[in-house]
Amino acid sequence: SYLPQSVDRFVTPGELVRRRDDHAALARVYEDGLRDLTAAFGAWARLLVEQPEDAEAQKELPRLAEKTGAFERLTRIYETVIDDTVDPQRVRTFAMKAGRVAEFGMVDLGAATKHYRRALELGGEEPRALAELERIYRQEGQWRELVDLLGRAAASAMGSDEQATLLFKVGEISARQLGDVAGAVTAYREVLDRDFAHPGARAGLRELLAEPSGRAAAIGVLEPLYEADDDPAALVELLEAKLTIGASGRQRAAILERIAQLAEVRLRDKAQAFLAAGRWLREEPGSEDAASLVMRLAGELRRWDEVAGLLADVVAVAPTTELLLSLGWVELEHRRDPRAAEKVVRRVAERDPENLPALATLEKIYRIVDDPAQLAEVLWRRGLVELEPVVRRKAFVESARLREERLEEPTGAAEAWGRVLDLDEKDALAHARLAAIYRRLGRFAALVEVLELKARSTADRGVARAIRLEIAQVLEGDVGDLDRAAEAFSAVLELAPDDGQVLARLAEVHRRRRDWLALRDALARQVAVVATPREKVALLTELALMCERERGEPEEAAGYLAEVLDIDNANGPAYEARERLLFAAERWEELVALLLRHADVMGTLGDFEREIEFLLRAAEVAERHQGQPELAVEILERIHRREPLNAAPLVRLAAIYEALGDPARCVETLQKALAISPPGPLAADLHFRLGRIAKSEEG
Repeated sequence: SYLPQSVDRFVTPGELVRRRDDHAALARVYEDGLRDLTAAFGAWARLLVEQPEDAEAQKELPRLAEKTGAFERLTRIYETVIDDTVDPQRVRTFAMKAGRVAEFGMVDLGAATKHYRRALELGGEEPRALAELERIYRQEGQWRELVDLLGRAAASAMGSDEQATLLFKVGEISARQLGDVAGAVTAYREVLDRDFAHPGARAGLRELLAEPSGRAAAIGVLEPLYEADDDPAALVELLEAKLTIGASGRQRAAILERIAQLAEVRLRDKAQAFLAAGRWLREEPGSEDAASLVMRLAGELRRWDEVAGLLADVVAVAPTTELLLSLGWVELEHRRDPRAAEKVVRRVAERDPENLPALATLEKIYRIVDDPAQLAEVLWRRGLVELEPVVRRKAFVESARLREERLEEPTGAAEAWGRVLDLDEKDALAHARLAAIYRRLGRFAALVEVLELKARSTADRGVARAIRLEIAQVLEGDVGDLDRAAEAFSAVLELAPDDGQVLARLAEVHRRRRDWLALRDALARQVAVVATPREKVALLTELALMCERERGEPEEAAGYLAEVLDIDNANGPAYEARERLLFAAERWEELVALLLRHADVMGTLGDFEREIEFLLRAAEVAERHQGQPELAVEILERIHRREPLNAAPLVRLAAIYEALGDPARCVETLQKALAISPPGPLAADLHFRLGRIAKSEEG
């Protein structure tokens, strides 16, 4: 009831002054004179309503309200002033006053909040209103209202610094009071959008890394900041947190790769880089970059035991070739455990028999442990897969030597030497070793093949001759292949046509083959090259016998016997054989000439009996077979001159004369025969023949 009614706003200024003074004077009378504080409060209230700008009224009313407890009344007076004015500044001022009275006098925070919000909405001195509201909301735990308030305040704030301050508060409240991690991250991000280096927002985001629900979002905000800051330590810490947010295997590998790079290059921390690289390799066993980095850092840090354990774990689940080889290398070169290395590397070799790095490592292992059997096998496999011929030969040669000299495996050695020849059929060492092995094993057919290669490979005719001679001898004696032996001996003769010993062996082979035509040719060639007449005679004699008995060529045989007699004019068997052949062939003229020749030889040798024998036989052939009685007469007369006391030729002459129809000469000859006083029977025969001729003559 003490509240005054609104005054006419169109009173004159003078009237307003007078009325102001009256209200003030009345208020003092009530308070000082009458001690009526309530009435004094009312007088000042009327003045304030009529003239809100009055400073004394604004001062006295709060004082009296404090003394009388009239806080609610004072609030209503302020509300009246607010309702009666259109000046925003005045409304904001009295709203703030009403808010403080409601808050501190009435202790009505709801009313205070309403007045503060009204002051805030009008702008101007909003920081004060905002501060008051913030204080109340904090005091009352009205966090969502405060977040909303601060957010709207930030949206209307003009400066980026002010916006950042307000949004940081939103982030703090969201994170700590509301547990709204997503809201906090959003607020901190907006702070950092306005103030890149804001320490509070950065710290708040780091705290949120501990919250699984907000970790990914916080990382998303911090990572580009740390990148821009060029802060490798902070970035490594952040990347470690990033590994915990359910990244895929490939993503985790990429993160660990980055950590390893930062640790080594930027932080100069090789130990940390080594650990990160190891984790990277576990995530991505197939990464050559990861494996390479692990091996390099292990070498620089001398942490071979750790890398061996790491690789063993990784290959247990992902036994890639590269990792197995790396583990084998570590075991061999740095842990000095060749058997452990062998176990690992053999897995590669068994899976990929042509893997050269695996074979090279196994070769080194078996040299260290002195295992010739395994070394020979590995060298063999290297020889099969290497590309460079020189390297392949070296591997096969050593494998062959090991099998031959240390393992006593001639068959395996031969196979290895054979591979050497596959690379170069002119390889002299392989020729020599293979030949020796095949001789020892009795593998003569294989020996012949090697010797053939060896013979083709040499330009030295002397060497080639010796090799081909051995081939022929092996084929003849050990293999028993006479046909090939004959060809082989012929090949030798192409290099040494006048080699009598080879011709002799060739002839022997042809004898055993019963190839008479070939034997004839071989013997004929021998005849041409042997040095002594005796040798020639023996060969020609054999030719004659072979042609007669085996080939059925008596005329050819007779020809060879003629050659014998040209060499050895006194060769009785040759005469006899040729006589027989000529007789069988009815070659009478040649036979007569042969018998006369034989007779001459016997005469020269002083064997007159044989001389006469052959002359008689010649005369008989000339008379009876050749049809040349005159020649027979000539031969018989020669005998008579040679042996006048031999009746036999005279008897034959007489018979020839009788046959020729010359009885006078027949009788004369018979009488000469009787004059020699032949034996009784012969003499009787001579007389008989004379008597017969005489009777015939008489008529």
